[in-house]
Amino acid sequence: MINIKDERVRNYLILYKRIKGCQFCGYKKCTSALDFHHIGGGKEFNISQSSNLEKIKEEVEKCAVLCKNCHAELHEIKEVGSMAGYNKINTKELEKVLLILTGQER
Repeated sequence: MINIKDERVRNYLILYKRIKGCQFCGYKKCTSALDFHHIGGGKEFNISQSSNLEKIKEEVEKCAVLCKNCHAELHEIKEVGSMAGYNKINTKELEKVLLILTGQER
């Protein structure tokens, strides 16, 4: 759920998520189940911490839209990877896939 009071900003984010859907699995039924995941560095703030539409548009461009399941799996692999036996999964490669999917790297 997007907890931003500015209706214009909230509507923009909901529409953006609905159009993009999860950039890993394609899920797009419920926008409350979609998150913004910052990729490639340069994070200035969390999307929900601003009501300035232009700044939010800039910050969203640094993100991939992921469903809650894919987002949780990505963070588990990144944070617990080596301890949980995910040694074969290269998190830098996952981030690169996200960059390619979002058009930030070719």
